[in-house]
Amino acid sequence: MCDGLLGEGYAVVAADNLLTGRLANIEHLRNDSRFEFVEKDVCYPADWGTLDYVFHFASPASPVDYAAHGIATLRVGSYGTFEALETARRCGAKFMMASTSECYRPRRIGEM
Repeated sequence: MCDGLLGEGYAVVAADNLLTGRLANIEHLRNDSRFEFVEKDVCYPADWGTLDYVFHFASPASPVDYAAHGIATLRVGSYGTFEALETARRCGAKFMMASTSECYRPRRIGEM
């Protein structure tokens, strides 16, 4: 997401508490002046300045992570979503939330 937004000419502020994320995933962006990384838990209020868009993708994303970080997963799904929505409201920004693929599974036609 960060690569795509930067490629479109946007400045990007990315926040992650690094519970399951890795700095190595964004290492190639660290020298881009339009990119800022903030190590932060999005479940807590923050002043992000003026934003046009808020993308809420914060969640551990595997059954192994859910088992290891169950409470943190529930918190980011509730408190994190609330704070992201509040940030978007304060800024008049557009909001997008994406879920992990673990909330559903493919089914065969006719399977229930």
